[in-house]
Amino acid sequence: ERMDKDYQKTIKQICILLQSEPTTDVIQGLREAFENLSKQLKAGPFLEVFETTLSNIPFAALFSLLTAPDNRLVVTVSEVSSQLLKPVTWAMVHQTFEEYIIQGLDHPHPVVKCLVLDQFLKCDRDTEPFSPKYGQHIWMCLESKNDTDATKLAKQVLEHLCAVGMATEHLLTDESIGAVKQLLASGGESQRFRIYDVIAAVSAKSDAIFELLRREGIIDMLLKESSADDVLVVMNLYELLPTLCATSASFEYVDNAGVFDNALACIDKAKDDSSVMGSLLRVAGLKLFSRMVDAKGVRPAA
Repeated sequence: ERMDKDYQKTIKQICILLQSEPTTDVIQGLREAFENLSKQLKAGPFLEVFETTLSNIPFAALFSLLTAPDNRLVVTVSEVSSQLLKPVTWAMVHQTFEEYIIQGLDHPHPVVKCLVLDQFLKCDRDTEPFSPKYGQHIWMCLESKNDTDATKLAKQVLEHLCAVGMATEHLLTDESIGAVKQLLASGGESQRFRIYDVIAAVSAKSDAIFELLRREGIIDMLLKESSADDVLVVMNLYELLPTLCATSASFEYVDNAGVFDNALACIDKAKDDSSVMGSLLRVAGLKLFSRMVDAKGVRPAA
């Protein structure tokens, strides 16, 4: 009888364990087996291991393990799932796993969030199939006191999907806007600015998007940060303004809101302020004006 290859042994072992009661020993066994499978997928031949794995272990079984109470098992199964999903197109991911995508985005473990967020980067045309339900769950991945792999990836995904034209229909639904407002209301400074970064990039896409976000009061929330007492908050806002002012309509709106007048007043006031904060604010204001020269919405008067 032909000897099984190592990866075939591993897959058989996983199949047996999946049918057993999830005792501590079984969980331990699954952890070790998936660690082996992960190495075997890397060692290859990939296609051979890939096909044997998926013809014996359905994705549904893998995804059900992602809810296991064992963090190390969750991490290992995520790694294997990530490798198995590499050759799978976005259209296939969406059609086959729609229900799992939302569960994955809401998953408490960042590794699972990242596994799902990674899939969205494959979606590279606005004609690709997509669910407007995804938007709010992607936005909610930005929720965190500190920057994490998951928040960085969520930001990248939102900016990517906006760049390919998914924003209006899928990322700015009422539910998504609700999620954005909730995150802005509930978060500290780093959470708010993580969202403002995306808002600036998204509204730069078109006047219609800027107008939608203005009507929802989100642009005003952003601009209000310019009168914060915290110098670092003001500096963060100044960083965003050249991106935000991508069209003459957005530039005019920001200008009429008095943000630039405020910045000028700050520069002037900081002349007599010898503190570190004073000079920081002065430099930030001067930098803002020098960078605004390149903002797309600033047109020299004819």
